[in-house]
Amino acid sequence: MAAFKLPKGLVLPLGGTAVAIALSLASFFEGTRYTAYQDVGGVWTICDGHTGPDVHPGMVATKAQCDAYRAADVAVANAAVHRLITVPLTPMCEAGLTDFTLNTGSGTLAKSTPRRLFNAGDYEGGAKALELYHYAAGRDCRLSASQCAGIVVRRAVERWLCQLSPTP
Repeated sequence: MAAFKLPKGLVLPLGGTAVAIALSLASFFEGTRYTAYQDVGGVWTICDGHTGPDVHPGMVATKAQCDAYRAADVAVANAAVHRLITVPLTPMCEAGLTDFTLNTGSGTLAKSTPRRLFNAGDYEGGAKALELYHYAAGRDCRLSASQCAGIVVRRAVERWLCQLSPTP
């Protein structure tokens, strides 16, 4: 694999747990917004990408609330990875798949090509397949006019994490 350069400002706790790494990824890629906003798909969102029936227009959260949402959301995504991926993963790859699941949803992971490939033991193919998910609200994020290039970078980081040491 060619040399990979992390996006400027992304700091990962290398040697940390998958959850600690995924928490760093979520903070970096989602950013923290204390006032509710609609994401590119029109979903009401707050903090570091937290969505759900509790998020509504005009909602304002504190730093502590955002930290709690992020921790809970990452825990849910990580549990989905443990449930849906049946092969052993390195902590780095588990973190990448947890971030992928946090961003796309457990339903997407459940029916995804990366899941199928990882579970078949094709770690390299599963990692590469993460980059197939480069759309947001139907827009191809590889196109500059889509204004969602962060998704492409996010998938590249998730792939890189799974390729650092592909098999445990």
